[in-house]
Amino acid sequence: MFSRDFTSLFFGRLLNGLASAMFVAPSIAAASLIVSEELVGKSLSYRSAAVSLGALVGPILGGYLVDYVSYTMAFALAAFLSLLNAIVCIVFHLKTHGRSRFPLEKEKGSWRDAINPTVLLFTVTSFVSGLAFFTFRSLLQSQYKDLGYPSSLYGLLIACFSAITMILRIISPRVLDNGIRRLFVISAICYFVVGLGSIVLSWAYTYPEAYIPVAFYGVGFGFLVPAVQSIISMSTTKNVRNRAMTIYAMGSDLGGFVGGIILGYVAQIYGYELAYMLIGLLLMIDPVLVLLYLRRMKTVDISPH
Repeated sequence: MFSRDFTSLFFGRLLNGLASAMFVAPSIAAASLIVSEELVGKSLSYRSAAVSLGALVGPILGGYLVDYVSYTMAFALAAFLSLLNAIVCIVFHLKTHGRSRFPLEKEKGSWRDAINPTVLLFTVTSFVSGLAFFTFRSLLQSQYKDLGYPSSLYGLLIACFSAITMILRIISPRVLDNGIRRLFVISAICYFVVGLGSIVLSWAYTYPEAYIPVAFYGVGFGFLVPAVQSIISMSTTKNVRNRAMTIYAMGSDLGGFVGGIILGYVAQIYGYELAYMLIGLLLMIDPVLVLLYLRRMKTVDISPH
């Protein structure tokens, strides 16, 4: 909000990224720990739907504030909402203190216990999907700036994406609540759909054609996130679930970090279209890995012990 040069903006984004990293994985784990085992999938789906609801309103509001008021006002609103969110979390913690279902410190497992083949698989696949999410959330925004589009236009695309994911995540418990093998198949299909969306984005990036790849992204990520989180939850015990979710989230964060460097360079030297096509082709590796692992599951027990 107070940034006036690249250095201050960099440190502001660094703090923002640190806060997000500290919040995402624990919030996913919490959603799976505060309910009974049979309701974990539904809890994770509704949590993801709430995130999509925020992402539906935020980009539109932020885009119009940037275009018609200022960046400072947009950042100030974001800071206020973050503070409000922190207060809600503190109040909830104080009210549930002593009655929580979270594991006690002495009950928590080790990092080694949290790392199993399933967690490692989806850490790798989330690294590649993190590249794709960066492509959509940052690279496309940079291209729209270069094309001279207003910020509100990009905000509408993000809102469309968020609306699709929110609707799908609300209904996802009915689709995903049919065993872990079905979840693997759904996640493989979703990775393929997201990859296809990136390929389509390489030629349909202008407005309003961009709504086509946005639909692919929305459908793919709409089911993908709760499906993968449910798989990790089902393949780990409660005492290591937070750490397992942290490892999984780390893959996505690293994908976004690497994407910012490599894909940004590719876009600058060879064009945005090649960057979109490249990430789309890389994403096709994910469904192959998931299906190969699913085939291996037929002879190997992956359930937590």
